[in-house]
Amino acid sequence: MINLIKKTVLKGIGIAYLSKDTLKNITNELKNNSKLSEAEGEKLLNELVAESIKAKKTIETNIEKVVLKILNKLNMPNNQKIEELENRIKELEKKYSEK
Repeated sequence: MINLIKKTVLKGIGIAYLSKDTLKNITNELKNNSKLSEAEGEKLLNELVAESIKAKKTIETNIEKVVLKILNKLNMPNNQKIEELENRIKELEKKYSEK
């Protein structure tokens, strides 16, 4: 039963965007309404929080990949390329100022 509840919460609400307090409230409500023991409720809360953290990291990683892909398609320089260009400019300025 706990697995069914966990899957329902994870899929139905968008776990990545829920705070720990919100997850705790959901877990408490489930404990009160579905006769979950205190231990089962704590276990469920810990699992939901862990899944929330994991989902957030996955979303962030995927967003980064998409943004980098878009920047590459637009042929826009990233921070590394900008730093390389800044260094080249400094070197050229130094050369010309010495002459």
